[in-house]
Amino acid sequence: MPIDLSGLDDIPWADLGHAHGSAEDIPELLRALSDPFGDWDSTLDVLFGDDLLHQGSCYSATAPALPFLSRMIVSGALPARQRLDLFVWLLVAADRWADSLLGDADHAVAQGHLPIPATWTEDVHLTVGEQLPELVSRWETEPPAVRFLLACLAGLYPHHARRIGDQISLMAQEFHGTRPGAYLLLAEALVYARDDQALAVAADIIAWETNHDPGWLEVADVTTAVKAGHVLAEGALRALSDAE
Repeated sequence: MPIDLSGLDDIPWADLGHAHGSAEDIPELLRALSDPFGDWDSTLDVLFGDDLLHQGSCYSATAPALPFLSRMIVSGALPARQRLDLFVWLLVAADRWADSLLGDADHAVAQGHLPIPATWTEDVHLTVGEQLPELVSRWETEPPAVRFLLACLAGLYPHHARRIGDQISLMAQEFHGTRPGAYLLLAEALVYARDDQALAVAADIIAWETNHDPGWLEVADVTTAVKAGHVLAEGALRALSDAE
C-alpha cells in the first residue's frame, strides 16, 4: 500500500537542523524509507543514528519527522520487522526528555558533546505522545515483540494508553519471571499511575540490571513516573536487543 507522506514538503526543513547541519535532506530520507525496494537498514541508520537522534541527542528537525514514522507503522505497507524498527526509534526518541531531566545530558556535556536545548527534547517527547492513540489501536494486529515495545511506550504516556492497560497486564502475566516480564510489570504500574508500585518495581529491576544507574531514582524534583519511565525505556530496548 502507498504510505501517506502528505505535508512532508510543507515543513521548512532547510530552516531546521540535525547532527550534521541543515535538515533539508530529511524529506529525501523519509521517502527512501517508505520505498519498499530501498535499503531499509542503511536509510534508517542514516536518518536516526546519524542525523535526528545522533548519540542520544535531539535536534530541531527531530520532532517534525516523527509523525511520518507513525504513518508508516499504521499504513499496512511495512512488514512486522520494519514496524519493530520504527517502534524502537520512537521509544528512543520519547526517552530523550527523561535523559535530560535525570542528568545524562550533563554527562554528555562533560564528555564534550553539545548541550541539547530542553525545548527540543520536550517537543520530541510530546510529539511521540501525540502519535500514541493511533499506535495503540494496532495492539491486536501486532506480534509479541512489537506489542512489548508498544506496552513500554504506553508506560511513558499513561493518559493516552490506559485503554490497553488490561492487555499489558495479561502480557506481563504471560512473561512472569522473565526480564521482559519485569519491564511489562513496570509498564503496567505506570499506565495505571501506581507510583509506589512503579518505584518499587524499578528499584527491583535496578538491583539486578547492572547497566542501570541507581542514581536515576534519587534525582530530586523529578516525578516518579519520569524516573521509572527511564528505567523502563532503557531496559526494554536492552532486553529486546538481548532477545534478538
